[in-house]
Amino acid sequence: MIKEIDYLYQRATIIIHFLLSKSKDGSIIRQFETVVNDAYKNKKVKDLKSLSRDLNSWAKGLSRNDGKQLELILKDKFEDDLSGDSVTINAIQDLLNKGKIQNEESYRIIHEYLLEITKDDLFYERKPALENLIKEYDSTHI
Repeated sequence: MIKEIDYLYQRATIIIHFLLSKSKDGSIIRQFETVVNDAYKNKKVKDLKSLSRDLNSWAKGLSRNDGKQLELILKDKFEDDLSGDSVTINAIQDLLNKGKIQNEESYRIIHEYLLEITKDDLFYERKPALENLIKEYDSTHI
């Protein structure tokens, strides 16, 4: 089984290379790639998780055809798609099952997810429950 940090890095690299192949000026994407490489080299899993969510959001802005093409690549390589990396999806599912945010990392995952949530997202129907988890955490940690 692939380690979490390796999965996040490989997945990010695939998305970055795909975005570069579709970009006329890849300078910003290359800068992002440098940040991903640095996070991986320095074993910063938390940063790679956050960068993964950013890449998902960025890739959702692709044209419909390009988005489908990237989703096929992710499906083939990792059995996932742009609804989120498996680390984020598993973390959100776990939080919904527990019914409580227990730390800052979990809070950040849900907060960032809710900032970008759309009707097509995996947990869209659970949005009110996720918002309630945020409110409950805020009320006890302010």
